[in-house]
Parts: sequence; structure tokens; C-alpha cells
Amino acid sequence: MVPTILIKPFRQLSEVEKKGVFDFLYTIFGESYNEMVWPTDDWVTQAYLQDQLVTLVEIIERTVRVGDLDVKVGGVGGVGTLPEYRRRGYASLALKETGRFLHENLKVSFGLLLTNEKLEPFYRNLGWRRIIAPVAFDQPGVKISANGVTMFLPCAEETWPPGPVDLCGYPW
Repeated sequence: MVPTILIKPFRQLSEVEKKGVFDFLYTIFGESYNEMVWPTDDWVTQAYLQDQLVTLVEIIERTVRVGDLDVKVGGVGGVGTLPEYRRRGYASLALKETGRFLHENLKVSFGLLLTNEKLEPFYRNLGWRRIIAPVAFDQPGVKISANGVTMFLPCAEETWPPGPVDLCGYPW
């Protein structure tokens, strides 16, 4: 079955829909979701089978600092599929649609995401590339070095610039 994929501005979601997003994230990530401060989403990609939300992707519009350059990105986070719907390609479909949205609608230079070693091959198969540079982000009162893997998705005819990456805000 092919899911219906919708991309909506987060601020235009009803309070019930927003609660559904938070409940979904808690279901996928559990207590680890509460361990850091996160920004409010700008957009959400949602994949539905009938009325059931099965996959979610969060999108944050941000200008980050790479070396001495400001780079417009679409931060991609909160990627998850309910356990009983995994391994059916729903996250891949949602991420492909998110990539198209980043390129055509937001007109950002790159998608940018933080993940772990285990998931790197999944994203690589969808066109994401690993960044080999230190990455830092904000938490209340402190700058934190990111652990794990940071990846970019080209959305324009640009090359990822060299240098350390500062997300210039909370991570996504």
C-alpha cells in the first residue's frame, strides 16, 4: 500500500495535530526525545495509511555557519516510522518527498541531518553524503559538539564547503 504524503507548515497544524506529532516522536524516540532542547518545527512531512500516521520527518529552515560561510539549509530530523510499519519503504518515500520540497519549495542549498553510524547507509542510499568536520549546536547556555554522523543532501548546484559546522541554534 502506498502512503499519502503531506508536507505542512507546523504552525498551521491544529493543537490536536501538534500533540499527535509530539506523541509520535515520543513513541519513536522514547525518553531520549526529552534529553535535549529542540527547536519548533517549521514543516512536517507526514506519511499516512488511511488515517494512521506511520512516518514523520521534521524540517527546520536555518542558516548555519560552515567555516566562514553562511549556508541556507533544511534541517531534517525526527525521522521515524512506527515499528509495525517499518521496512516497507515509507521513510524512504517521505525523505524523497522532503528532499524535493527542500529543493523546489524552500530553495535551500542543502538538506542537513544528524544521525548515527547504523543509519548512515540508509541515508547514503537516498543521496545523502557524510560531512567530515566537527559539528556543534546550542543547548541552554552551552555549545555542544555533535556525536555521530552529520550528512548533507545537495539541493542546488553547490558543493558542500569545507570547515567546521555550527548549527547556530538547537539541533533538529
